[in-house]
Amino acid sequence: GMGAGMGAGMGAGGNSNVAGSVVSYNPAKSFGFINVPSIGRDAYFKTEHLTGVRPEQLAPGSQVILDLIFVDQRPQARNIRVPGAGAIAVSMGVAAAAPAPAATGQMMMGQVKAWTPGKFGFITCPEVTGDVWFGTISLVPGTDEPAVDTPVTFQLGSKPDGRLCAERGTVQAIW
Repeated sequence: GMGAGMGAGMGAGGNSNVAGSVVSYNPAKSFGFINVPSIGRDAYFKTEHLTGVRPEQLAPGSQVILDLIFVDQRPQARNIRVPGAGAIAVSMGVAAAAPAPAATGQMMMGQVKAWTPGKFGFITCPEVTGDVWFGTISLVPGTDEPAVDTPVTFQLGSKPDGRLCAERGTVQAIW
């Protein structure tokens, strides 16, 4: 058959040397989560996937470098290491220490948190405080309504009352 063996093996859709920041880590339970801005999602990891990293180096917000794989479409982190001094500026961008407030008009990545079919919903986005409103009018014309937990890209806008929203015609599922 044609598609046989496609996507088999560990490396399906994976990336190496991806920057992330620790969301949570429970040494007692030997697992945690790392936010990966490049996919707009949190990747799961186990203690055994740390490379030369001590558990106390994984405080929430700590910057790490990892290899990303997908297991059943869920991101998992492997080969997690702490960047050396100097590596952070290269991999994370110099402004990593204090993220600037997200500017409206920027293309962002996020994840659908809630969606009322045919009406509206909310996107959660690591760079934005609070949830981003979006409605059917925000979807790229011709695309399907997104399911909850779908990673999406969108252009950030704001409503007259100052609340953040996705600009009309810009919300699109990443896959």
